[in-house]
Order: sequence, then structure tokens, then C-alpha cells
Amino acid sequence: MTTKRERSHKGTSSCDDQPDNCELKSNTTSESKQFYSFRDSQLALLASPLGSRNLIIDSFADHSTIQLDG
Repeated sequence: MTTKRERSHKGTSSCDDQPDNCELKSNTTSESKQFYSFRDSQLALLASPLGSRNLIIDSFADHSTIQLDG
């Protein structure tokens, strides 16, 4: 019995033994990768207008005419 189990276990992946754990791991890794790539793209989109806005504010900082509310 044990030899047959060992052989069948070697022939199958760990996902077949524990489908719940395998699905959980694969889902979390793929979702986290998608989240990070999405977050990085959002940060890049946010950084470009913020960066240009900061440059504009810095260029006008010498003339104390700009007042930022809030």
C-alpha cells in the first residue's frame, strides 16, 4: 500500500493532494502580482502630473504670489 501511494504521490503534484492550499497559493501570487503592477502603473500616472505640478510651484516659489489653500 505504501509503495503504491508513494508512486502515485510522486506522479501527481502537491496540488492534487491539497487542492485548497494550492489554489490559495496560486491565487494570492497572481492577484498580488496584478495588484502591484496595477499599483505601480497608477503611481506612475500620479507621479507625472504631481511632478510637473511641483516643478511649476518650485519655479514660482521665488515670487511669493502663489497661495496654496489647504
